[in-house]
Amino acid sequence: MRSTKSYILKFVLGTEIFYFLCLLYGALLTGSAAQLHRELFAVAVPGFIWGSIASIIWGAILWAIFGGLIAWFINWMHNSSLVENKLMSYAYQRKVALSFQEAINKTKDSLTKEGFGVLTEIDVQVTLKKKLDVDYNNYVILGACNPPFAYRSLQAEKEIGLLLPCNVIIYEEHGQVFVSTILPTVAMGMIKNPALAKIAEEIETKLKRALDFLGTN
Repeated sequence: MRSTKSYILKFVLGTEIFYFLCLLYGALLTGSAAQLHRELFAVAVPGFIWGSIASIIWGAILWAIFGGLIAWFINWMHNSSLVENKLMSYAYQRKVALSFQEAINKTKDSLTKEGFGVLTEIDVQVTLKKKLDVDYNNYVILGACNPPFAYRSLQAEKEIGLLLPCNVIIYEEHGQVFVSTILPTVAMGMIKNPALAKIAEEIETKLKRALDFLGTN
């Protein structure tokens, strides 16, 4: 993550330097070129009067504010993309137009259609309240297992049980409900086993299809 405060300060400093260079350049121009430059400057800085100290200060403040807003937006986009890329590197996510409980029920049904059984169901909200007495958003972890694929995986790699079952999470944030699944190709990718890699691809296809069935984006 890039520091927002640091990035804004650097961006505003660069904006101010550019602003004063434009002023200096305009002071060196003569004739029609100078006139055109000053007209454009008046557009960039509303109310600017060439040669006025007050206008120069006003322009510096205006450019600082504008630069700060632009910097904040650029940095927000940058950090947001990092979060999204990080998530997408190991998870497949869908935002669903369902209530939290509806999403849980429909996810279970969808997994069943793809041959997965739900071996475990952990209500994180309830567990954290009980164990730590802290409040947390709606969050459920489903441990999904497809027996034929689990058997094939164990045949290919005895220790793969450490990564089973495949976790699917349903959670609510800012009034929106999300469903995510681990990407088996990534989770099992640390194991250099070609046979297991092929199985992981097949499992991942089914998990993605189960989530896609939930709809929306």
